[in-house]
Amino acid sequence: MKTFYGAYLAALSFVVAGCSIQPDKNSRLDSSGITVVALPDAVVLAHRLPTVAAGAREYVFIGPVEINNMGRRDYFLWLSLASTIDRDFVGVPYTGASQLVLLVDNEPMQFAVKPWRTALDTPPYVSSAPIHETLAAQATLDQIHKIANASTVEVHLVDETNSNARYHLWTGSLSAWRGFPERSPADIAEVPSFDR
Repeated sequence: MKTFYGAYLAALSFVVAGCSIQPDKNSRLDSSGITVVALPDAVVLAHRLPTVAAGAREYVFIGPVEINNMGRRDYFLWLSLASTIDRDFVGVPYTGASQLVLLVDNEPMQFAVKPWRTALDTPPYVSSAPIHETLAAQATLDQIHKIANASTVEVHLVDETNSNARYHLWTGSLSAWRGFPERSPADIAEVPSFDR
């Protein structure tokens, strides 16, 4: 009888351990009631500006974001634009970005970019350089996965004057986006719709 109870308790603790919920490190519930899913770090891309100064660079911090508002999931590419130069000091005016163009395995993906304006407590990613603009490009999960699984990705920002700047990988890897967002079996289960 003791053997039976021992085996039963061992099996029960195995089942309970298997059902325990591990918090997703990349998911947080904002005070507004919105769940934000992001990766631990943004990918950093750089564009050299040798005409301004030898070490002058513009940076783009970019990462995928899922916004879950009561079961409605929207996906974005979050972009934070930073620079090593003081544009006012050197007299180079900043012309805001209007479009993100990615060549994903030589196939263009175009995204309109808009200012990242949300009621979220904190941004989904942290930038390690002075930021002059934070933007969002609405995307689909399919687009995010295509970017993550591509052999080659070229990143271009087009500004309001139609000038195109190509950015090169500085730190991180777009392949880190594979599997974004990670889901537990409970998340994958279909959520009933309350629309009538």
